[in-house]
Amino acid sequence: MLPLEGEPALPPAEGDQQWQRVFDTFDPRAGDRPYKANARYPLQGRSVAVFKIVAPLRERRRVSDAERAAEPVVESVAEVAAVQS
Repeated sequence: MLPLEGEPALPPAEGDQQWQRVFDTFDPRAGDRPYKANARYPLQGRSVAVFKIVAPLRERRRVSDAERAAEPVVESVAEVAAVQS
């Protein structure tokens, strides 16, 4: 996002997706923060802000839970060796 005339708005997103600020050169120490689609962003003059689109937290949790469930459960050192070979 580059500064233009007026306060810029973030583009639309699909479903419940949100924009997450990666960084803003006006305040490089500011952490990641989610913003709703079409939200206004107070971009300062001579600064650049970078955003990425992310799924809602509940969806990200659902995906990581599914990935964890798909991992094999290893109970002994012998099983670890068998899984790695």
